[in-house]
Amino acid sequence: IPLEGHRVPRRDGRLLTMRWRLTYLASQRGRRGFCSVVTQQIQRFCEKPQRGITLAEMVSVGQASDMQSALTENAQMLHKELPVRLARRINELQKMPYGLSEMAPVQKVRGWYVRSFNDLISMREPQTMEEEQAFTACLEKILKRHSAVVPTMAQGIMMLKEQMGDDAVRKCPFLQDFLDRFYLSRIGVRMLLSQHVALHEPAEGFIGILGESVCPGDEAEVVFFRCY
Repeated sequence: IPLEGHRVPRRDGRLLTMRWRLTYLASQRGRRGFCSVVTQQIQRFCEKPQRGITLAEMVSVGQASDMQSALTENAQMLHKELPVRLARRINELQKMPYGLSEMAPVQKVRGWYVRSFNDLISMREPQTMEEEQAFTACLEKILKRHSAVVPTMAQGIMMLKEQMGDDAVRKCPFLQDFLDRFYLSRIGVRMLLSQHVALHEPAEGFIGILGESVCPGDEAEVVFFRCY
């Protein structure tokens, strides 16, 4: 069974196992159900530039004198920025090498991203306090939905290793590059989501999720010695 232009991986001279074949067939049934309008929107947002957001900008929202206006403006920025970041990850999840895009766990992750993307573009840009609160509730839902992304992606990688062997997967430069981009982007997206949500519940010593007295150098040193 062809896998979107990729050669079917072989191991010990055999074609894909029946489990992989069934996974592929299931993916095709699910893909036919995708809304073509959403697919077009994803491609359109992929072509938009991604805006860099600094920690100073994130902190300034929590220090504003008019907090509700600052939250509304931040929600407007996220309303524009988050679909761009999600669309790029969806696009990459559709183009992973060696048929990994057809693995059930990866399809599940892609489905979460598509649903979150659709949730965001289905909402109008927040203009009032009520709309900002509704947008924040949407962000909380996305955070919960994506909480299992890392272990689910790991399941897909394990399935690929079963088919191709550990060495083949480790030596694939495209796969490691993708995973690096994917996980770094996920960290960035979750920071933006969590920061906006946390600004609604102020805590002493914090501006959102950002500690006011945290020294990045000290924290990096602690992590280093814990790991090594």
